Amino acid sequence: MSRIALNKLLMWGRRAAIKAPITAVFLLLVGCTYHQETDNPILRKLTWFGYLDGDDIREACASGASDWYRLVYNGVYIEQVRSYEIRQEGDGDAYAMVSSVSLPADLSHVELEARRPDLLKPWRPVVVRIPFGHSQLDLLRAALEKDGVFGPPPVGLRMSSIQFYWVLSACHDGKYRFNAFLWPSDRFKSLTFPGLLASWDKTGIPVNPPRVTSEFSIYGTNDSQEHINLFEVKVDSDGLNRTRIRLR
Repeated sequence: MSRIALNKLLMWGRRAAIKAPITAVFLLLVGCTYHQETDNPILRKLTWFGYLDGDDIREACASGASDWYRLVYNGVYIEQVRSYEIRQEGDGDAYAMVSSVSLPADLSHVELEARRPDLLKPWRPVVVRIPFGHSQLDLLRAALEKDGVFGPPPVGLRMSSIQFYWVLSACHDGKYRFNAFLWPSDRFKSLTFPGLLASWDKTGIPVNPPRVTSEFSIYGTNDSQEHINLFEVKVDSDGLNRTRIRLR
């Protein structure tokens, strides 16, 4: 398939997505449960709210379970999403950190191999997995404790996909934990764990720094038909309130 043909296909898909019944698509996105790690951009999008809410972590967390941390930075959803997964590897006591960064698709880097063309490559996140020592784990736990991550979440907080925020879901000391930190706020500005994660991040991709945004500044138009992947989530006492997740 030529690059021109691929671009035409993508444009057709975008128009079809805009014309599709938004309510049906939205219900599909909200209802999908996240169960396993994937770099498939389609599956990741379909299960995004379950991933953000830590469905798989919540299901696996019980007394005696190993610690498992998922920290997600929304740096405007269509510009940059960073996630850090720290969990035990295999049956031993070794840990690993998986850093993942999703960026806007760059169609200039489409690679079409004759036998196994990867048409989804421009949308796949950059993923780096590294060993994670127990000394690093202790530093992370201490930072999360200091930042109040294991305390009560800000119930009722609404966060838009065009804003900047951190969301944490974790199994910590055998209990499921959830919290969220929206910029600008004192809670966000006082966080120390992002600096630790940055020091361990090997993706080579700089963090998209927080700034004031609006729908017009992000999409260049006030026409809501052009506001693709615009959504809002609401924080509940034990995760995301999925009855309050909505497209706008």
